[in-house]
Amino acid sequence: MAGSWFTQFRRFKSPVRVVAAVLLRSRETQAQRAREKPEEVARLRRVNEQQQRPITRLEQDLADARLQARHLEVENSRLRQQPPVLPDDPRLPHHEFGAKMIALCVNLARTVGLRPCVRCLKLVFEWLGVSCRIPDWTTVRTWLMRVGVAAIEEPVEPADDWIWMADHSNQIGPEKALVVLGLRASQMPPPGTPLTHANVRTLLVQPGTNWKREDMADAYEQLAARVGVPRAVLVDGAVELREGADVLKTQRTVTVHQNRCRRGI
Repeated sequence: MAGSWFTQFRRFKSPVRVVAAVLLRSRETQAQRAREKPEEVARLRRVNEQQQRPITRLEQDLADARLQARHLEVENSRLRQQPPVLPDDPRLPHHEFGAKMIALCVNLARTVGLRPCVRCLKLVFEWLGVSCRIPDWTTVRTWLMRVGVAAIEEPVEPADDWIWMADHSNQIGPEKALVVLGLRASQMPPPGTPLTHANVRTLLVQPGTNWKREDMADAYEQLAARVGVPRAVLVDGAVELREGADVLKTQRTVTVHQNRCRRGI
């Protein structure tokens, strides 16, 4: 066993004053650390509070988002139980329907036809459970005719490369309509591609009871004065259509193709 404390003390070479100084310095160091601890604790608390603020803000945002999600779920459930509602479509002046319904019927009738258009709308609205008044097919026909009249009355830019396709159509008794479709030679589709409605434009729809050569010549001259003398006129074997176009040769050499149906023109 170890001896007395005095015997152990004699084993150290440092004087007593050095040991005392070390102990005093250590005590001061510990005291300084003890004084600095509250400041460190206060600083850490401030840092903690600063870091806690965004966490609290995010927690509040999360709670608000969850509350909004619950409200949206309730609203979605309520809307699912209600029948669909068509968009607002106020009636146009002097009409029984709005512009959206008119546009829908016209575009649908152009795709499937007049009577099928009305049947399709009835099927769709019944499937949706929507109570909505549907126009008669004759009303849709009137809208289409008005659209056609508006298209015919649109101004045409005069040009020197028009190709006319003329024929009589819609004969009712002695009355029949002269129809002239126009195609710009500079805008023809590539060879081998058939013409579509987008390639041609209706230049003239003129009803009449007598379509003699002189009548056709007058119609051709009036149309040429409005849109320009054509480069070519395509007609079938009707004499008045073919020879009526001869009046245009005085203004420009015009190629007239006869019997276009038999020749595949």
